[in-house]
This record gives sequence, structure tokens and C-alpha cells, in this order.
Amino acid sequence: MQIAEVVETVVTVAANEWKYLADVEVRVAEDLPDLSVYPGEFNQMLLNLLVNAAHAVKDAVAVGKYEKDSIEITAERVNE
Repeated sequence: MQIAEVVETVVTVAANEWKYLADVEVRVAEDLPDLSVYPGEFNQMLLNLLVNAAHAVKDAVAVGKYEKDSIEITAERVNE
């Protein structure tokens, strides 16, 4: 499973959670290996993280801390 594909799918699926509150920036390195994980569980974990981030931004916007914020998703290789 390609990490970039999973992230893109999750960002699209969760768009209703963040599209009016934040800009989502995705940076996925091209040299990442395929994942050896259970796809459904991994997708759900990423979805939960993104939705939680969107809710945190929503809370900050509600108290006037921000007008609109950003959510960054980064995947990169560190060492081996």
C-alpha cells in the first residue's frame, strides 16, 4: 500500500470536516516504502487523526483564536 494514496484518500473523505476551517497541506516523500499494514485499520487511524485535528481547529476558531488555520500532514523517511 502506498502512503501517498492512503493520505490522499483520507484527506478527500474527511473534506467536510475541515474544508471551511482549515487548509490541509500534504507532504509525502516519494522514497517511502510500501506499507505492510492492515489497510482498513491504517486508513481509520489516519482519518481519526485528521478529524481530531479539524475539531481542534474548529474549537480554536469558535473562541476567536483563529479565523482559519492549517493542518499539515507530513510523511518522510528518517534514517532507516
